[in-house]
Amino acid sequence: MYYLFYIPVGTEARVRGTPWGTIALAGASLGAFLYFNFTPGSEPDFYRFALYPGAPSILTSITSSFLHTGWLHLLSNLIYLGIFAPPIESRIGTVRFLAAYLCFAGLANLAQAGWMLAYTPELASMPIVGASGAVAGVMGLFLVRLYFARLKFAAVTLMYFQGFTRANKFALPAFVAIVLWFVLQGIYQMAQP
Repeated sequence: MYYLFYIPVGTEARVRGTPWGTIALAGASLGAFLYFNFTPGSEPDFYRFALYPGAPSILTSITSSFLHTGWLHLLSNLIYLGIFAPPIESRIGTVRFLAAYLCFAGLANLAQAGWMLAYTPELASMPIVGASGAVAGVMGLFLVRLYFARLKFAAVTLMYFQGFTRANKFALPAFVAIVLWFVLQGIYQMAQP
């Protein structure tokens, strides 16, 4: 038995200027996380800003993308945002980037709400939170605009029973890496009960 863990660590796409929109989105997500996790009595507000499939709204489809349920949830979204967003923002501009991000957030969360209502209606009162859909939208935009760029990855292979561990780094064309990521996400969704 072995495990292969990999994570993107960068891209070869150049970034011109400071990505203020990306910094603002990351700061808003981090600020919301810190506020809702360390401010006593803030839990009702957390749930007020979350999206509920049974009572969706455009506003909460966007505000819910700034809410995260744990450090790993937040960190994984920020890593992907930090890698894919700056090159896109530097090419389309901060205002268009922020508009696209907020549209991706709203559409992805509303799509998830629709999916839950169609296939698991018993979960209609379960809140939807996180920026994964918005970040996936940014990755899709990266795929369209920067398909020729190469993505850098760090990987660790663990073979416990063979006593083997290896760390590695590699690069893949963005087209291959992102299409593979979307395919794996689809397989993961279909494999869930």
